[in-house]
Amino acid sequence: MSEHDHATEQTPETGGHGDDPHGAASHGEAGALHIEKWEGIWIRIALGMTVIFIAAITTAALSFGISVPGVTARINPATLNDEGNPFATPGIRELAPGKYEVYMVAQT
Repeated sequence: MSEHDHATEQTPETGGHGDDPHGAASHGEAGALHIEKWEGIWIRIALGMTVIFIAAITTAALSFGISVPGVTARINPATLNDEGNPFATPGIRELAPGKYEVYMVAQT
């Protein structure tokens, strides 16, 4: 037998590492990816939770009318304390029995 028969040959399939236990040859598919059992379980759990959270946010936004403030809900900070601006005197105002409006100013 020659020396070449016993040497590990570098091929594209093995990447020069000899018998690759996780390589394509052991699974029968070219380019197959091996994922451990528990790693796969946690990936599925994380993926499932992500789908559930996205569905919950979408449901809340579409069915309950929840949305982020647009340009119409923003005020100019330079005119915040002007006379006639409700934010000049923060507080709670009763609009109707059981319906209130709150004006408050946050500072950092």
